Amino acid sequence: MKNAKRLTALLLALVMMFALAACSQPSTEQPADTKQDATQAETPAATAAEAELVGAGSPFEGETVDPREFTLRLTINGSDDLVEAATQIWQTKYPNATVEKIDSAWGAGGTDARNKQLIMLSGGEQLDIGKVVWGKEFFEEGIIVDLTDKVESFDYWPYLTEGQKSRMSLDGKYYGATIFNNTVFLFYNKDILAQLGVSEPPATIAEMEAIGEKLAASGMKTEDGKDIYLVNFEGGNWATDYWLWALGGKQMNDDYTETLINSPESIAAYERMQSYIEKGWAPKLDGSGDQAWLNGQLAFYVTGDWVLNSTNEAGINAGYSIMPTGDTGVRTTSIGGCEFVVFSNSKYQDESIDWLRALTSDEFQKIVTRSVTNISFYDDPEMQAAWKEAGLYEGKMAQKAQLEYTTYNFLEAPYSYPDASSIYSTALQKILTGMQDVTEVMNDAAEQINAGIAKYHG
Repeated sequence: MKNAKRLTALLLALVMMFALAACSQPSTEQPADTKQDATQAETPAATAAEAELVGAGSPFEGETVDPREFTLRLTINGSDDLVEAATQIWQTKYPNATVEKIDSAWGAGGTDARNKQLIMLSGGEQLDIGKVVWGKEFFEEGIIVDLTDKVESFDYWPYLTEGQKSRMSLDGKYYGATIFNNTVFLFYNKDILAQLGVSEPPATIAEMEAIGEKLAASGMKTEDGKDIYLVNFEGGNWATDYWLWALGGKQMNDDYTETLINSPESIAAYERMQSYIEKGWAPKLDGSGDQAWLNGQLAFYVTGDWVLNSTNEAGINAGYSIMPTGDTGVRTTSIGGCEFVVFSNSKYQDESIDWLRALTSDEFQKIVTRSVTNISFYDDPEMQAAWKEAGLYEGKMAQKAQLEYTTYNFLEAPYSYPDASSIYSTALQKILTGMQDVTEVMNDAAEQINAGIAKYHG
């Protein structure tokens, strides 16, 4: 953990920055002690025979009901259904307790929410649970609780993939409960492939590039005369780093202390991506997002389940598949989601951990079905029936398969040097829009990023 001086300086800087901003108001309610308060202390403890136990249909089944009245405070942006469902389950053990939801604007990369949490903590406000994507930073600083000996009590623990675990851990220790994980997978236009004599999605990037040769030779266009491409590189580095990894490059070293985007292997990967544009297989990166895919201009699109409904609405005859492997057999993609953590200054740490148990329970997943965290629920007959009815089933199954090949993407939200994300994004724009020299651009970006990371660790 970092030393106390560095943490104090961080909090003091944020307090000064936001001194005039109405970020949050101190609670007028005095929180009860984690243990028994004075009144409860006068009441004889119930005997084992008298104690009420949590009934069936709860992750706390067989545990003693806790009748105390107290309130947990949780910072989160939106997600009312999530909080209500988890709290409802949690109250099967704590029927007289409540959870106060403190709404927080998210901001770019979660900056606003992170700063609000720090302001509340530095001001001594009660804050028990928070939604984060900066958990690794907070864990290093000692701001949140080590849950390593607790995570195996989460219902979903046996089903978590290595990618999911990577989101909620640092140096082999676990600090949070990851939830609503997703990733990108391969969308393909069946009609375009059929015109090229291709009946199956490619298993390798070499097969995809062979399709690119056929497409370029065909001169194929849409009915309204638009160019048709093999792929594009939209979606930010969270999506496009698939190409970096599959083509043999590496984004970071194993402990996230140095970026490797300027290594010879990474340079070669970016140059190969750039060659797709030079050959006419991909358009220049222009920020148009899903539009080319929805226009029927892409044979393949690397994106996620949030585009399934719009794909159906656009009338695209689409198929969905796991990502092709690269030259070294890698098909890794980034894993999305967020984490819920317990703050170290909480007086209700055990109770807050129980709230995380509710959040990660089978009962929660049955109630909140808009996104799947527990991989085993992809095989749930009721969920599958709903997906089939909505035309989402094939895409959901492709996502399930791809989730086995995911990893934490440091440069999407780099906790040790937040500016690294924009530096990297700018570098990608320079090589995939401006077609600038890859080696020069990535050397410059790596120098800036590594200097910022070194300052953090120094």
